[in-house]
Amino acid sequence: MPTLPGSGPAILLKARPVGGQVADRLAPPRPDGLELYLDVADLEDTGWVGPLRAALAEAYPDGWPALIVEGPLRSLDGEFFDVTRSSPADLEVIARLAGVGRDLGAVAANIHCINPSADPDRFRPERRGRDRAAALEFFKIYADACRAAGLIPQIENVPPVVRMREGRYLISTEGLAPDDLRFYLDRVPGLRLTLDLSHAGLFVNALELAWGLQTGPAAELQNPVIAGLLAGLRRRYRPLSLDDYVEAVAPYVLTVHISNADGLLGEGLPYRAGRYDLDRPLRRLRAFARHFVTETIEPDPGRAVYMREVQARLLELGAGILR
Repeated sequence: MPTLPGSGPAILLKARPVGGQVADRLAPPRPDGLELYLDVADLEDTGWVGPLRAALAEAYPDGWPALIVEGPLRSLDGEFFDVTRSSPADLEVIARLAGVGRDLGAVAANIHCINPSADPDRFRPERRGRDRAAALEFFKIYADACRAAGLIPQIENVPPVVRMREGRYLISTEGLAPDDLRFYLDRVPGLRLTLDLSHAGLFVNALELAWGLQTGPAAELQNPVIAGLLAGLRRRYRPLSLDDYVEAVAPYVLTVHISNADGLLGEGLPYRAGRYDLDRPLRRLRAFARHFVTETIEPDPGRAVYMREVQARLLELGAGILR
């Protein structure tokens, strides 16, 4: 269930615990903590946990930082992680994610509310009930695993076209609209939301495309997966604004992923590079969120250039600087 508005959020930088990313993120100006994206390889071999704990203890001598562990997009069986299939591999992912979070002293875990597929027919009404029932049971197991490990369980909204960090054209019929998310958040005790502003913006854009309120590149619109997606979106949803989206889910939010968006596929853009003025929703979300996470896609994952720009703007917003 939603909580009452709280204090200002901690600023976390996103990192994977490999390839020097942690050292880059812990350089000054040091954030309040990290959100760690854990690839399936990081769950298969957790030898990095001890060295990471040592690095964090050195970087934060006066107190343990805020940490969030985020689950992978691929599962342990090589298939895409899918909250509607409840496979042994996906169940093992959440068990391992909770275990790593416990070992790191993390405050929360995060998984994507996603069922990636190239089949637009998953928007059919008869599929929705079946998928929701499976996902609801999966989220209850996930929440139980997190609570046993001392973590707050979170789910994250996803964009309509999920590239899966592989350049694929897949769609998700789960985790899109505020009502989709609240269905689970209201039914799983303690479950909270990671609101990704870029993903929300892409959903808003997709609805405008579906309803003919904006146009997109012909090559994208002629792709059969995209065409089927837009038809499914039009049958299920009405257009809304990013402000509408934020207002509908704000009381459920624990964490906000911050990057901009443009068009149907422009995900993870720099703070001022996309369609949206992010200052507006962030001022609203400051009253609810506990964590703000820099979520921009970096040309070089080892160097947080755009993330540092987001960090700087968040510090300005916290100080009441308007520009």
